[in-house]
Amino acid sequence: MLKPTIIYVKPLLKIIESINLKALAHITGGGIAENLSRVLPDKLGAVLSLKELGFEKNNSIYKWLNYECKVDKKEMLKTFNCGIGMIIVVSKKDLEQTIAICKVIKQPVKYLGKVTNSKKEVVFN
Repeated sequence: MLKPTIIYVKPLLKIIESINLKALAHITGGGIAENLSRVLPDKLGAVLSLKELGFEKNNSIYKWLNYECKVDKKEMLKTFNCGIGMIIVVSKKDLEQTIAICKVIKQPVKYLGKVTNSKKEVVFN
């Protein structure tokens, strides 16, 4: 049920060597929104896709918590990492190169959403 913590140093160093990162958010206690908003400037927020999170994935602890234990998705997003350990914020022009680098170094990657002008607000859709 539990997996060991992933150490992101080596994959991140490979990415940093190739592109200009805008921000990194290690998703720990406080969930995705709190940790991501911490690394964004005050004038920026983000819109993230719920589809990329593990809520509907078979054998997902998040699906089990939601359906069997009746834990609300909003509560899980506030409390857990929902399968996301690290968020890399890159410019739109560096997106494809970042994904390509992750494939080469065999680091799973998901496109979660985009940065917005919503003043520290992280929204899930």
